[in-house]
Amino acid sequence: MDVLYTMNDGYVPQVAASALSLIDRNPGKHTFHVFSFGISEENVEKLRNMVMEKGCDFWVYSVGDIEQRLGFQVDTLGFHISVLARLFVGSILPETVEKVLYLDGDTIVLEPLDELWNAELNLPLAMSIEPVTNRRHLRELGMPEDAFYCNSGVILFNLKLWRESQCEKRVLDYYRKRSRELIAPDQDALNGALTGEIAVLEPRYNFCTNFINYPYSTLKKLMRPAEYISEETFEKSRRTPAIIHYLGEERPWREGNKHPYRDEFKKYLSESPWSDRSEDKGWKGYFFCFYLFNFLVKPFPTLRWKIIDSLIPAFMRYRKKQLKKKTN
Repeated sequence: MDVLYTMNDGYVPQVAASALSLIDRNPGKHTFHVFSFGISEENVEKLRNMVMEKGCDFWVYSVGDIEQRLGFQVDTLGFHISVLARLFVGSILPETVEKVLYLDGDTIVLEPLDELWNAELNLPLAMSIEPVTNRRHLRELGMPEDAFYCNSGVILFNLKLWRESQCEKRVLDYYRKRSRELIAPDQDALNGALTGEIAVLEPRYNFCTNFINYPYSTLKKLMRPAEYISEETFEKSRRTPAIIHYLGEERPWREGNKHPYRDEFKKYLSESPWSDRSEDKGWKGYFFCFYLFNFLVKPFPTLRWKIIDSLIPAFMRYRKKQLKKKTN
């Protein structure tokens, strides 16, 4: 299996835990590819040794100036610019790599991925639907309202078809023309530029707490007029999630979080060279309010969604401010 991560130096411990979980749940010789944004030589060597000790291969690619690659200036709205590197997957990875599984660094693998990896993929890429996206945003992206909008945290790329279909150029052209409408830059660009060319993965391959906080009936309603997945598939994903995606602010390395799969992250982090990484401080107050909010609105999932959706602009401004602090 060829696996890809994109990251800066601050996300190395999370990626290490993710890689160890994949190896543990999927025995065999895998090849890990890392698109590096200034990862220190020390951390590269630790990652390489960790992966190779497990019998896997490890390759690092220095991405350099992403805006130079893009050919235009971008505002990632609080996301680290490294998220855009996955758009260059076809041109950075060697031509010999014809299929790759991209994983965000904030993921943990809990189940074998043979079925996912071996599935026939006749489209350039496959992603899981993000059912809580406001359908208004699809109109802003120029997408049909009955289209699927997918999350880019887990992507299975058919690189042969991706290259043949000139997907990289098409996505970047779309990004350049519509940059002002993009809230989640790379994710919006992938969905908008490649509408109808994205295969749908089951939620179990990109499982976040949205599938716990919202019942199937609510998500199906939010998806209208698009047809959502079957309830059977949804419940299967809840019973046996394969890839946990710690989406949003509820991350298991932050003090005070109660993510239902936080122990799985801590287990694999403890087995990595970064086992002594302490939790991020200053989050207890946030999580107290967050979990109180969840308790109060649990009987009213649609109300919960409306409140969260209305707060997204504020979340984006806060994230942008925090990123600016870290980079200054």
